[in-house]
Amino acid sequence: MKGKVIISATCLILVVGVVIGAVLIANKDDSGADNIELHDKAIATMCQNVLNQTLCHDILGPVKGTTDPNEFIAAAVKAATESVIKALNMSDRLTVEKGNGSPGIKMALEDCKDLLQSAMDSLQLSTSLVDSKNIQKIHDQSADFKNWLGAVISYQQTCLDNFNETDSGEKVIKEQLNAETLDQVMTTTGLTLDILADLDRILDQFNLKIDVHPGSRRLLAADVDDQGLPTWLSASDRDLLAEVDVHLAKRHLLAKVKGKAKGKGKGKGKGKGKAIVAGAAAGAVAGAAVGAAAGGDQVKFSPGSIEPVTRGPAHVVVAQDGSGRFRTIKEAIDSYPPGFKGRYVIYVKAGVYNEYIIIPKHAVNILMYGDGPTRTIVTGRKNFVEGVKTMHTATFANTADGFIAKAMRFENTAGPKGHQAVALRNQGDKSAFFQCHIFGNQDTLYVQTNRQFYRDCEISGTIDFIFGTSPALIQNSKIILRKPDDKQFNTVTADGTTQPNMPTGIVLQNCEIVPEPALFPARFTTKSYLGRPWKPYSKTLIMESMISDAIHPEGWFPWAGTVHLDTLWYAEYANTGPGANVQGRIKWKGYHGLISRNEAARFTAAEFLRGGPTSAAEPWLSATGIPFTLGFTRA
Repeated sequence: MKGKVIISATCLILVVGVVIGAVLIANKDDSGADNIELHDKAIATMCQNVLNQTLCHDILGPVKGTTDPNEFIAAAVKAATESVIKALNMSDRLTVEKGNGSPGIKMALEDCKDLLQSAMDSLQLSTSLVDSKNIQKIHDQSADFKNWLGAVISYQQTCLDNFNETDSGEKVIKEQLNAETLDQVMTTTGLTLDILADLDRILDQFNLKIDVHPGSRRLLAADVDDQGLPTWLSASDRDLLAEVDVHLAKRHLLAKVKGKAKGKGKGKGKGKGKAIVAGAAAGAVAGAAVGAAAGGDQVKFSPGSIEPVTRGPAHVVVAQDGSGRFRTIKEAIDSYPPGFKGRYVIYVKAGVYNEYIIIPKHAVNILMYGDGPTRTIVTGRKNFVEGVKTMHTATFANTADGFIAKAMRFENTAGPKGHQAVALRNQGDKSAFFQCHIFGNQDTLYVQTNRQFYRDCEISGTIDFIFGTSPALIQNSKIILRKPDDKQFNTVTADGTTQPNMPTGIVLQNCEIVPEPALFPARFTTKSYLGRPWKPYSKTLIMESMISDAIHPEGWFPWAGTVHLDTLWYAEYANTGPGANVQGRIKWKGYHGLISRNEAARFTAAEFLRGGPTSAAEPWLSATGIPFTLGFTRA
């Protein structure tokens, strides 16, 4: 039946001129003027609800001889691509002309080239989709399409943000680059997002009947089994996660026997978040023989031949004492085989790894796990005050799609005097972090771009310590407010959404927002807020979470005066705790206060993290093997 509907839609596209003629134009005659009128009305339909009407008509107007909405969408993507190419060329030229004069300028321009190349990668995915000339496919995969375009704008913004505003030379280059190219990247990409956000109405106006696939199921905790695993998890991934958990349980039991089990069982999860570890521990004795037969952490393989992940918990092992194949995490990442298919598993044994790690874009689908977030620690202290650009201060950076981290700690120990000092930067699409600690002060977690999921984690910091421009959902986690320097304040979030229809934002669901012990006595004199608007359309929702009294009654803090206060989107839903009372909240136009359940549903995992051929969140989340809740956590 689905195939018939798609064919039907395609046929309708072929005769769309006739359809629109019948619908949009009365008293049609055979003159050429009627074709022009038909074309103009088609463009008016496409541009009806976009933010920049003039730009829309300028880009779609030259598309002659068609009333196919796919052709108009393709024209918008082409305009965005051309703007990125122009920005890339200008960045390259300015690097040659200005790069030798200032290390800061050269570094910022080199970063821009890398970021804009990533933007080109996202636009190539978008181009491939529209090149299919299948409006049904574009409709079905619209969540991916929007995410790719949102990523383009995120990269564009990061390019601009990398220039130091306090350096006059960098400021001049930034303004020149933005005025001549980068602003066009944002506006043309934003236009395409506006069109996609209005796609259902557009197709209805064009009389194109689309087979609407349910993008998600509104499922709650019942969708996990008694081990806390998703009921639809594939057998191979289920086996892999079970092997990892049995392996961890065995090591923890051995450590306990030897008297080395320090800080075990922190109890950070809320109910279901503990289920994977609890299930593994319960079956550790029975599973020990299976783990041993699988080779434990001593998986052997010959060059060019990778063992299937179901035959052991790791392809490579990292251990500082030499008991693994590698002593550093970087060496393990460098071992990623070219063209590898499947899930590449890296086990990092307990230890403090003083390394700066970047997972490269080509190293997709890595699962990296440690011996627990108090035992496997990746540490660094790069910071902005020492002259390092914010994105390069990250102790651990992931740029690869499908990355999963489990039972590790990522930290930046620069302290509050280092200002921006990132512990974890993530731009990998459909990436996930489970039972991890992310520790820092200002700018701890940089959710740079693309869809991200965090579960049963601890995230701590002071100023803007969860920031970025991605669709980021943090579930069942502890958000820890740290003690800042004197005269400083705490802000949990700083979302960077810059266009109204970007699918980005930060969502905290079923979390605890609490002060660290050092802050507790001063929690009323040191002001802490849920967030502040980094960019014009900053979007944040705190839902079903426990908010302690450390959060100031006003709840939210401005970025600078009244900037962004009318265009931001902040809201709260079903929170508890002494800090959840919204009566004393700020009175900004963009603050929506307590929203309805229907409104909040748009930010559950099922809706907010949609993707894939049918725009559903369930398949990719289930593939991570991490427990998750698709809908609400409370009835």
